[in-house]
Amino acid sequence: MHLFNPFQKQIRELTASDLKRLQEIPEGWYIEYKRTFPDAASVAKSLSAFANSSGGWIFYGIKEDDDTRTAEEFVGIPTDSVPQAEEWLRQAATDSVSPSPHFDHIVISGPNPEIGLADGRAIIVVNVPQGNNSPYLHRSGRIYRRIGDASDPIHETDRHSLDLLWQRSQRRRTEFQKLVAGEGPLSEAEKSATYITLYFFPDPWDSRSLSSKIDFEGFAHLMKDDSSRTGQLQFDNVFTASDAFIARQVRNNDPYLQVFMWKYYQNCVSEITIPIPSVLIGSEEFEPFLRGYSFSTSFIQHCSSIGLNAGWALDLSQSYFILSSIMVRLYRLFEIEGLSWPVYMKARIANAWRRVPFLDTPDYALFIRNFGLPIVQQRECYAPYGTDPDSCFRLNDAGFEWVEDPDERCIVARNVDACHVLLQIAEALGLHYSATGFGPRRTEEEDNWLTKMCEMGGRAIEVSQSRNSVFPRRT
Repeated sequence: MHLFNPFQKQIRELTASDLKRLQEIPEGWYIEYKRTFPDAASVAKSLSAFANSSGGWIFYGIKEDDDTRTAEEFVGIPTDSVPQAEEWLRQAATDSVSPSPHFDHIVISGPNPEIGLADGRAIIVVNVPQGNNSPYLHRSGRIYRRIGDASDPIHETDRHSLDLLWQRSQRRRTEFQKLVAGEGPLSEAEKSATYITLYFFPDPWDSRSLSSKIDFEGFAHLMKDDSSRTGQLQFDNVFTASDAFIARQVRNNDPYLQVFMWKYYQNCVSEITIPIPSVLIGSEEFEPFLRGYSFSTSFIQHCSSIGLNAGWALDLSQSYFILSSIMVRLYRLFEIEGLSWPVYMKARIANAWRRVPFLDTPDYALFIRNFGLPIVQQRECYAPYGTDPDSCFRLNDAGFEWVEDPDERCIVARNVDACHVLLQIAEALGLHYSATGFGPRRTEEEDNWLTKMCEMGGRAIEVSQSRNSVFPRRT
């Protein structure tokens, strides 16, 4: 939450000329001037105080006037010291404040005669929003807040101030839980179906108060684009809601039912619902439904050998190429919004009770041979476990610099993201990581794992195409 912005523009848009405005703004509740870059403890004190209060701005390299407390001189700090200062800034947030507060920063370098910033000098501008995961505790054990032009600790007897900080955090936890745990009503025809709902957050705690830049036409154009650069996902039904844009795939499906859907909220959160293909075990459709997979025969035989002739089998094999496409599309959304990776993921698997997941990999075939079939014992599963903002899974922005073409590099990185999302979902459905062939640590085996996932995804596409001709209009 930002209550004060002296520039009326985003921090990334600031130039040296914008800083002249500070000659009229005194240091106070939302502004702090520092002539030099202080030690990490002092930086952490400022970050936590603003995060615990209403947010604010810190300027390193500005000398204030002793009388007016406004910016008097833009002295800057040595340019060659900026990388170290940025590292200290990051360390202060991560190592000296718990939980880590969010902040954005830019470096404005000289020379700039308009504000008197000399060559070889730079000003670091830091914007700290009001934090929703309060209270933010300094490593000294104190809880600081901004009082006038100072960062003062809250006394332990000040129960009112402490309660307000806890309430702010609880409000966000409640909002988050309401989103990820909420389930819309299902029709009678849908109650036997299983759905994965994915949530992707640029900021799970919503401290940045993001607002989407995309209008309806831009959203519709992206969602109807089936090119490889945007993930080859084509949604043919696009409309609005009071707080979001919605895209659905109704072609070859009953449009009345819950279909593959992408809901994009105004705060840049994506909610994506994926119906999981399923088949009744032991039915006449069981074998034809899985025909074309390399390891379907061993799965069917294992079901028969243990006398499992009821319940539903979930085809997770198709999820990989869907997830890969989603990740590429999500990355393009982030590009349009000007948001940077990483992204945070949460998944809810609804109506999963007594379902049996199937993956077309040799590792899964070996897993069920050694440990038997996993039969889900929960109606709803969360991946990762929990309904708190801190329970989200963080997807890293893998570099893959060895891939020269930027579009190809994006696709490779997003395929890796899809693997990790699938791994989280599979574990929630009872599959130990060994069932996917992926170990707990990143090693050279990961390349082999990615290859196996891609091969499985290719087979799943062929199976899906064949299945659509045999079982039309399935969800």
